[in-house]
Amino acid sequence: MYFLFFLVLPIVSCNNEELLDEPIIEVIEEPIVPEDEDDPDPIASIDTPCDFKLADAVANATVIINCVMDLDGQTISLPAGVTLIYEGGDIINGTINFGSSNTISGELLNSTLVIGGSKPQLKDATFNFNPKRWGIVEGKVSDAVALKNKTILQNTIDQTKLMGVSTFSIGKMDAYFAVGLYGTPKDLANNAIHLDSNFNLVMSDETTLRVQPNDWPFSILIGLYESDNVTITGGNLIGDRWEHDYKVIVSGTINRSSHEWPVLLQISGSENVIVDNVNMSDSTADAFVLGNPNGYRFNGSKYNKNIVVKNCTMTRSRRNNISVTDADDSTIDNCVITDAGLGDKILDSNGNTIHSSAGVLPRTGIDIEPFIGGEDPNNLVYYARVQRLTIKNCTFTGNSNASIIEYAGEDTVIESNFSDAGFGANHGWRTKFINNTLVSAKNREGAGITTGYSEGFYEVKGNSISGFRVGIIANGESGTVSNNTIKDFNVGIQPSNSTNFTFKSNIINGTDGVGISAFNITAGSFMFSDNNITVDKSPVNWNATQSQSSIFDNNKFIARNRGGYVWIKNSNNVNLKNNIITNATILTDGAENFITTNNTLN
Repeated sequence: MYFLFFLVLPIVSCNNEELLDEPIIEVIEEPIVPEDEDDPDPIASIDTPCDFKLADAVANATVIINCVMDLDGQTISLPAGVTLIYEGGDIINGTINFGSSNTISGELLNSTLVIGGSKPQLKDATFNFNPKRWGIVEGKVSDAVALKNKTILQNTIDQTKLMGVSTFSIGKMDAYFAVGLYGTPKDLANNAIHLDSNFNLVMSDETTLRVQPNDWPFSILIGLYESDNVTITGGNLIGDRWEHDYKVIVSGTINRSSHEWPVLLQISGSENVIVDNVNMSDSTADAFVLGNPNGYRFNGSKYNKNIVVKNCTMTRSRRNNISVTDADDSTIDNCVITDAGLGDKILDSNGNTIHSSAGVLPRTGIDIEPFIGGEDPNNLVYYARVQRLTIKNCTFTGNSNASIIEYAGEDTVIESNFSDAGFGANHGWRTKFINNTLVSAKNREGAGITTGYSEGFYEVKGNSISGFRVGIIANGESGTVSNNTIKDFNVGIQPSNSTNFTFKSNIINGTDGVGISAFNITAGSFMFSDNNITVDKSPVNWNATQSQSSIFDNNKFIARNRGGYVWIKNSNNVNLKNNIITNATILTDGAENFITTNNTLN
């Protein structure tokens, strides 16, 4: 039995000159012990009908709902200042037209309650989304139901944000959502579950959002488009890679049959975004993309700034686990990035690829590839740009072609990561590789670290590299390679297409390989100092035609087997001085202006 109390409480106004009386309607009943442990509501759910009418509420009343109020399809108009407080009850099956300055507990919102009139404010800035309450159908569903799931979730996000919610929280849920269409990046983001500025999406370890299996070549599961000050925390995002329909799609001269564009989480043209502890797996294309919006930078379009991705897992993406195509001053920190692009391709009788769940190029852990055009390298057109990206403390394993490929980033820092495959800066400018540990999962294939061909200074420092065909390949205009430890290689350090590099204080220790070997050197100046190289036979094999200057100063060159050699071949202007050479002789062949001074041969 319910007892209805009317209490009059004094409230002091802001100017302390008048008192307002606020009537409170309160329904009191005995507490009920919750029976459903999965119910996210902290208060026990109640199914006893209310014995009062919401239509009786007066202005500025506080109505406590701890019973079920079935509006039976009616529309109730509330006067100004009414506050509806949740205490285990419910308001269902009708419409409430709110007046001005109304407030409602978020727990009272549900799929059968229509909000009309003025938008009320929610009592709390955090809204806890209960999928059962809103009609989300979990598990395997039809396309129509998956589309309805997306509509429900999106409408609830939008509605609650308009009502003052800044944090949208999802607990236990495992549901499919229909996404995919042709269109611009903005269209794709709007078709996704999308978040506006100044918003936090908080998911739990038991929150799983799945892509409904489809045949679209384009899709985004969660999208941010020109949305600033957003956080996305927790949860599991799962693609449809293994159930996707890889049908042939040709429109005129455009072939979309590769289906390499679906993404689980994409951020475009946004600023101050944090993605924390989100697990992403089995994307038909990429798990995570930092991309550009509709326009281009030279047209003044908005671009990503200050994006932080941390403590996340990206795995089993069909293309790349992460693609960064447009972002400034952003960080990828402490993420686990595994198994991108795996799977053997199937070819038809003509040698053409039959697209399937097998990996599609580039098949890397992280691909840094902004769209840059122009024939003149000194006058490039920046359609997109990646500047000052930091990748640190991450673990890379099992990615098909490489852990990181930097095609055209600027001032990228790759620091304190572990990888079982190589890092490469094909055309990166001023990249830094610092204190990384690279242990090849494949027997002497590829290179541990490769600097780019572009202008600008490269730094390769403090890395531990083991098991690659080449430990470090130095391309580019200038740089330093210092304090690295390189083991188990065919070639420890290989300057190649490079000029003006310094190699200092590296420890190179292998068996049948060559410590330092020049390749395709036609110009430039090189300094090798304070390096310690120990191999079975050949510490140095230097073949640098037309180089301006090559200096080897104060190094230790050790051949384990007597009869080794330091070989200077077809090279100009080489100065070998102050080195300790053990079990090896100095050989020259076609060397011009070769100088040897104060070397110790043991």
